[in-house]
This record gives sequence, structure tokens and C-alpha cells, in this order.
Amino acid sequence: MKVYNITSLVAVQSDSTYSVEIPQGSSEELLAEFLALFPSRLDSCIRRSAAVCWRPMSRYHYLSDAEIIEAISGVGSLFRAQTMSSPTSCLVLLVPSASPYRTVDGVMLLREILESAGLHLSHYQIFDDWYFYAFLSEPIDTRHGAALLSQKLQSMHFVVGEGMLEVLSEGDLLPYPLQEGFTWLDRYCRPVVSRRDLSLEDSLRLFLCDAHRSILPLALEPLCGCP
Repeated sequence: MKVYNITSLVAVQSDSTYSVEIPQGSSEELLAEFLALFPSRLDSCIRRSAAVCWRPMSRYHYLSDAEIIEAISGVGSLFRAQTMSSPTSCLVLLVPSASPYRTVDGVMLLREILESAGLHLSHYQIFDDWYFYAFLSEPIDTRHGAALLSQKLQSMHFVVGEGMLEVLSEGDLLPYPLQEGFTWLDRYCRPVVSRRDLSLEDSLRLFLCDAHRSILPLALEPLCGCP
């Protein structure tokens, strides 16, 4: 496994725009902070590496910490996804692999609009899709936050819907980050580093650096204003 400098990766990923202290906790503390970002444990789904579709678990199955850790550690044969619940500590924008917005110009316009409204986006690729996270310092109602983000995008003439730009809301499926195939992207959505190239501990530190670049929920309110 190639050795990467986490500080350098953070600088490349954020284009040196933000200064964030690298999380220095123990492995257990890092895992606890990561798991707290994704509290939904019911109505989860699984997928095998060769499969195309997600398969729902039993409605009575409560996803355990050990199952999530196994998935992000890459030691099991299953990929796992959660159903987004409310409240949430992050808003998630999905750009599917076939979306017409999968261009540098499309991404830069999207960033310009949302950053001008106070949102900082972290870019990732999971399987073939792009996921843009906006981390929040305090949980908010998931449907309300998703509605604000959708309204802002539509007011700027983006098409929000399946296959275009999808704003994930309560009940939508979200694959857990840091599983096999997860890749960090820079501000132009160019690959920075893949999960397989980092240890679990370094992966957690890098992902949590993004989570620490959070905004107050009050910063979302300008999203509902006029462009």
C-alpha cells in the first residue's frame, strides 16, 4: 500500500481553500465520530460486488456497528447502504453517472451557486456516481434541508430529478462512504485518492476532515431566497 500524507491530500482535495486540523483521536474515537454521522440503522440494503441492484434487508433488521465497520474495512463480501433518516448532519446531492451535469463546467457552476449561498461541498465517487456532501454543524430536518437545496437548484435552472441531479431526502438510499470503490475527488471532480490506497484509520481521518468543514444550519436559509 502506497504511503500518503493526509495533510497533502486535504490540500489537494480542497484546492488549499480551507484550513482544517487533521483529527487526531484514536481509531475507536474516529469510528465513533464516523458512525454518529450515519445514525439510521433500519431499512438498510446490501449489495454484492458483482450485483447491479441493492437488496433490502428485513424491515426488522437493526444494522449493527460491527456490520458497518466490516463494510468500510473491506473485509466482508457485502456493500451496505443506509436509508436516510431525520434529522441529518449532512445534505447529499447525487450526480448519477449518466447525468448531463457530469462535466467540469457543470460542476463549477454548481459549486459557484451553492458556495455563494454559504454551502461547502465535499466531492466523492461511489461506484460510478458522484456524491456531493454538505456537512452541517448541527442536525436539521432532512426533508426541509433537501427541499431548500432543491428549490435553490431549480431557481438556477438545474433539473432536479432521477438521472439528472438528485437531492437525497428522508427515505432515500445512501451507500456508506469508505467502502471498496470509494474515491475522494477534488473541486473539479478529478480523482485524488481511492479508499483502497489508504488504511481504514487514514480514510477516517481524511473523511472526517471534510465533516469538520461544516456550516451552521442557519446558513441554509439564504438558499430559499431569490437568486
